[in-house]
This record gives sequence, C-alpha cells and structure tokens, in this order.
Amino acid sequence: LELTDLLVGEYTVEETAYTIEGKAVKVKYTIGNGTKTTGDSATVTVSKDGTVDVAFEDDYTNDSGKIKITKIYKESTKETKTDKVFYAQVFEDKELTVPYTDILPIPMMGKARQTITVEVELGNKGADKTYYVAEVTEDGDIVKSSGKMTVTIDNPSPTVTNEIVPETVITNDYDAIKTADTTSSIGWMITYCVSIAVLFALLFAKKRIRLTKQY
Repeated sequence: LELTDLLVGEYTVEETAYTIEGKAVKVKYTIGNGTKTTGDSATVTVSKDGTVDVAFEDDYTNDSGKIKITKIYKESTKETKTDKVFYAQVFEDKELTVPYTDILPIPMMGKARQTITVEVELGNKGADKTYYVAEVTEDGDIVKSSGKMTVTIDNPSPTVTNEIVPETVITNDYDAIKTADTTSSIGWMITYCVSIAVLFALLFAKKRIRLTKQY
C-alpha cells in the first residue's frame, strides 16, 4: 500500500486487522532500514519529496496456555528446606525425546517446595494439548530414582486448556533414615568385634595364669 500527496509532518501508521481465531500473534514493524520493533503502530515523519517505508510483520502461533511445575524436597518423607537448584523440562512426546522447552531451573531458595510457571502453546484453534514433564539434570539427563533417592512425579503428562492451568508435582525423597541406620549398624559391628576380641584375650590370659600355677 502506497500513500501519496501527504503533507509534511508526523504520522502514525497502524496495522488494525491481523487477528486470527485460535492463534496468538506478535506484531513487529520496521521503519526504512531500521531494526524490528514490537508493536502494531509506528510514528514516522514525512519530509518534502521524501518517502518513508513502514513494514509490518505478523508472527502467528497457536494460542498459549500454562503449566505449573512444583518441586518438593524431602528427607525421610519429611519436607525439608534447602538451597539446592533442581531442573525440569517439558517434552512433546511421552518418550521424552523431543524437548519443547529449554532446561528450566527451579531454585529452592531456602524452601521445601517451589513452583514455576511455564507458557506453552495450545493445539490448533485453541484445542487442548498434552505435554510431558520430567526432572532433568543441569545437562539435560533424565533424573530417575536411585539407591538413596526416590523420584515421584504426580501428573507427568499435563493437558493444557484455555481455562485450566494443570500442575505437575516432582518430589525427591532422600532416605536419611537408611543412611543413619547403616552408620549405626557399622558402629555396632565394630563394637561387637572389639568385645569378642577382648573376651578371647581375657580367656587366654586366665589360661596362662592357671598353667603357671600348676608348675
């Protein structure tokens, strides 16, 4: 579109018709050879015999929704405050091979539970869409239960809608009781062995004394 015979002065150029049902849009504009700026209106100055070019760019995506990811830290089944940083990631497939988001840090900041909110796309025309959430390491490896820690995920495949913000809860339970019991058992074994050694030593000493008295 070209406008001619304009008077010298300042004008506002605005894009007004760019919405599409079921789509979210980001509008940017460029004046001349300048940089792209977010917005649907631009202010330009028209000089005598001059020409000003204004270009609008519409970037469409599906409507967006949100997922809440809550991290809970426990020790021996009890929620425990910590300053650790954990990580989560949202995937597009249940096999957890197609990441939808980058690795998302969850800093606990001295709390036992912390929640972050992630913005995601809905399906075509605003349809519900299911995602898959996993706990990962800082390098992106999937975190699973190990000998000293149990990982449980409630609602690992949240479905996002226009009206509902689903929540996925990731809990890490570090079994401090087993660690304490193991330490206690080792101490008991050492005490038992020492006691047996002392008993044999005493018996041997008594035997030597009796033998000496017979002579």
